[in-house]
Amino acid sequence: MKTECICGESKKMDEKTRLLLKELTLNSRQSDREIAKKLKTTQPTISRLRKKLEKEKIIENYTFIPNLSKMNIELISFITIKWKDYNQKKTLEEFRQFLKVDKNVLFSAPGEGFDNKTKIIMAFHKNYMEYELFLRDIRAKYNDMIENMDSFLISTEHIITNFDFNIVSRL
Repeated sequence: MKTECICGESKKMDEKTRLLLKELTLNSRQSDREIAKKLKTTQPTISRLRKKLEKEKIIENYTFIPNLSKMNIELISFITIKWKDYNQKKTLEEFRQFLKVDKNVLFSAPGEGFDNKTKIIMAFHKNYMEYELFLRDIRAKYNDMIENMDSFLISTEHIITNFDFNIVSRL
């Protein structure tokens, strides 16, 4: 079975590559030797393939999934924004850079939806006050550019299904 590569090219991903990615998704701490044994191939083959995937930025990072509430992070916010004037490229770029370096922001991307909003931000906050200060900072710097901004808050104490990229291994 061949799968489309999610790397912006029209290459096909071979079965060995797909299985390697599946194994790394399930447990990125596995050694290349352990993976090779599971995939019935050699350790040098897995090492070469892994290096190639890293070079092509198909694998960008090896990370863990923390229990946020045990790390004293009480809230996750999803913030959607609609801009007044998309021709203000300099201000939009400043905002993008602001989000890139802010310690609270886990994810930010342009998109479409939710009452014509075009930006979504996912951020972690130690408490409600930190969340409030985060919003105040955005409003203080970019209020003239924001037509509408909405938030959805989640308490980390009540997460039903945590962030888990193991789902990728089932696709």
